[in-house]
Amino acid sequence: MLWLNIGYLCSIAFLPFSTAFVASYWRQPIGGALYGINLLVAGVFLWLHWVYATGGRRLVAPDLGDGAVRSARLRIEMGLAVYLAATLLALVWPPTNLVLFAAMPIAYMIPGRVDQHLVR
Repeated sequence: MLWLNIGYLCSIAFLPFSTAFVASYWRQPIGGALYGINLLVAGVFLWLHWVYATGGRRLVAPDLGDGAVRSARLRIEMGLAVYLAATLLALVWPPTNLVLFAAMPIAYMIPGRVDQHLVR
């Protein structure tokens, strides 16, 4: 778990650099690709955290339902899929990937099935 935390925090610490890079080179494929890879790495570490924490109920409440665990995992995986699509789109048509990158935080603000399970 320690190495997962270190990897996650390193990817988060790199975000200001990749954000500044995409702001300067948003018309170039490398700008969106670098930003997307950074978000993908952070997302993979987040997914690994969740898988580790919920595997064998190591770090979650024992009464947390399987539906909540599955919903949270799927929500993380949805973000990874969109970030992957946006990263690949950056290589083909760079400005359009910014729309997907901007849409993801908004999508995460919309309450989903996982929120029903976690709110008590």
